[in-house]
Amino acid sequence: LQEREGFHLPSHWSPKLWEEKGWKRAKEARCVGAVRNIFRRAIEVWVVLDRALWLEEHGWDVSVGTWCDLDSTPRNILLRGYYRSQ
Repeated sequence: LQEREGFHLPSHWSPKLWEEKGWKRAKEARCVGAVRNIFRRAIEVWVVLDRALWLEEHGWDVSVGTWCDLDSTPRNILLRGYYRSQ
């Protein structure tokens, strides 16, 4: 790869050290993901309700519901809007 791409690693390069750092970083990323997953649904609902409120403030009749079971897909929120003619 060095020859093909035209770069050279330093002579003190330690693949073992960088592999250990990579595994440590992967563990940290999994931990962050676990915390994020706890709040995922709440954040999605919050964003949808915020959008529904914005639409209502701009002249839309809005309803929020689901279009399938949560077991089928976690992305099951339905935001339906009809523009009110003046």
